[in-house]
Amino acid sequence: MEVAPTSVVFRSLGDTETLSATVRSRDGAVLPNASVTWASSDPTVAGVEAGTVTALSNGETSVTATSGAASGSAAVRVEQVAARLNAVPQDVLISAIGDTARLSATAYDANDHEIAGATVEWDSSDSDVATVSDGGLVTAVSNGTAEIVAASDAATDTVTVDVDSTDRGILIAFYHAAAGPSWQRNDNWLTDAPLAEWYGVETGADDRVTGLELRDNGAVGTLSPEIGRLSYLETLDLYGNKLTGRLPPQLGDASRLQEIDFGHNQFRGPVPPELGRLKSLRSLNLEYMRLRGRIPGELGALTQLRLLNFFRNTLTGRVPPELANLQNLQELALADNRLTGSIPAAFTRLENLNTFYWSNNDGLCAPGTESFEAWRRNRHGEGPRCDAADRATLEFLFENLAGEGWTRATGWLGDGLLSSWHGVDTDSLGHVKLLDLSNNGLEGRLPDRISDLTSMTTLRLEGNRSLYGPIPQSLTALMLKQFRYGGTELCVPHAPTFQAWLGSIPDRHGPDDPCAALSDHDILAMLYEATGGSAWTDNTKWLSDAPLREWHGIETNADGAVTELVLSRNNLRGRVPAEIGQLEALTILDLDFNRLRGPVPAALADLTRLRTLSLHSNLLEGSIPPELATLPALEVLNLGENRLTGRIPPALGELTPLTELYLNTNRLEGPIPPDWAT
Repeated sequence: MEVAPTSVVFRSLGDTETLSATVRSRDGAVLPNASVTWASSDPTVAGVEAGTVTALSNGETSVTATSGAASGSAAVRVEQVAARLNAVPQDVLISAIGDTARLSATAYDANDHEIAGATVEWDSSDSDVATVSDGGLVTAVSNGTAEIVAASDAATDTVTVDVDSTDRGILIAFYHAAAGPSWQRNDNWLTDAPLAEWYGVETGADDRVTGLELRDNGAVGTLSPEIGRLSYLETLDLYGNKLTGRLPPQLGDASRLQEIDFGHNQFRGPVPPELGRLKSLRSLNLEYMRLRGRIPGELGALTQLRLLNFFRNTLTGRVPPELANLQNLQELALADNRLTGSIPAAFTRLENLNTFYWSNNDGLCAPGTESFEAWRRNRHGEGPRCDAADRATLEFLFENLAGEGWTRATGWLGDGLLSSWHGVDTDSLGHVKLLDLSNNGLEGRLPDRISDLTSMTTLRLEGNRSLYGPIPQSLTALMLKQFRYGGTELCVPHAPTFQAWLGSIPDRHGPDDPCAALSDHDILAMLYEATGGSAWTDNTKWLSDAPLREWHGIETNADGAVTELVLSRNNLRGRVPAEIGQLEALTILDLDFNRLRGPVPAALADLTRLRTLSLHSNLLEGSIPPELATLPALEVLNLGENRLTGRIPPALGELTPLTELYLNTNRLEGPIPPDWAT
């Protein structure tokens, strides 16, 4: 059998060639009607049907014709050749000598099929302007224009590269990055007119750009990093546009900048610490944006700064003390962020600061000291003092312990510092560290809310004979070093966690008279009062004489003891009473999606039958009590979406029945305990 032609070469995918097969008898006579079967040894390279071969991919194959015992074959090779080349981008602007740009090119055969892995050669028409590597990397050498030619086989394409390291080139790069064609005004931009005639551009000597003012001009896109190469730039005003992306750290290279106004844009990401290199900067306005992360301490080097505005971003962390070096600062706005901690005491050195706002953060406050208060009184602005929460707690104690009849109440309920109130001593931030109301005529039950004085280490209540009832179990959240309550009618709760806490106080004096055991009814009533039960979404039959199992959210066992307490999404507000830890039969405690605040009570560790503890989506603060690791039956622990801080107690990993643990969306820090992986 004869196959013709005996070899075929294809240069494009999709090309075809029809082969013929001649079948002969043994004596050499042609058999015109003989049946022939065709096959390809590699049908991925070329397929064949009725003798017609089609190129499918680069490679080699053999096409065979068979008739009875006779056969013949043809060698087929598919080798794409470039007929068209597409290089991108077609136009490149490089605005600094030494900068680079990456080019790429795609080759296509005559049938417009892409050639995978095609070899492309690059060449520059003027290597004094721009060079190009074998891989298509262009490097700017000097100002000018060069054509970069890409070639593959006989196909070529050209890229135009403009190198313009002048201010004009930098502005062109800025224009393209910020979607210049969509601006409300772009008069003369990209024309040959002097730069001073481009809308919003100011120039000085030698046509160098000194100002770029495009307020409220509809600019979108990003801020090109090339802007930092405008070495004579003094004013950069882009207020009220819709620029996005990150602030380029190259801004720190524009060493003559005196004013930056990016307010009311959509920049996100961190504040570049490189801005601290702008020694001539007098005004930095970054208000109403989406900046996040910490305020760089490097900004403390901007000693000429008069205005620093971070209003309404999402900045976090503490205010760096280096900002106290800004001796010329006149206005500082830190309000409406997520800053924490106290304002550095060194801010009292900012004698020229006359306007200061720090409200609406995640705890940022002013120290409650005499020196800071005297400094603050002479300045316009607002924000909370660090003693605000303690002040509210003391006022509550005054109102609920018959303060009007106290023997001594000097300074109480006044506007002065808490340290001027009788019996109160504070730390450097104004937080109460000592409360001495001994022999002072206090009357009533000691409120659970006294534990809100979270920095208190000394509590003296002795000699108040009309002070009665259980010592609040919430006090276990405090690290008391001294607790004196002799000469009162206070009694000691029998809860194991409270007994252990009371025994750990180094200096304690008071009776050990045990309180009468609380009934489940009494404990639920305390929960109702502590969390604003009258305003709950559903408080059906609460505090009524109906059996507890008929109270909304309550399940009981055959003995009437509470086994389930489920009040999720019920508008609970306030603290979780530690006394809940005395519901001895409780197996499920679910208070999800409320507005509970304060700490997670360590007394919950007394619930030896508890299987599910779920406090998800509240406002709980403080650390996770390590005592929870002693709950012997706990299977589900959900503390997600709160404001918990500190580290995860490693002992939680010892809860062998635990199958579900949720701690997401808190403010926890440190690593996950490594032994949990085992």
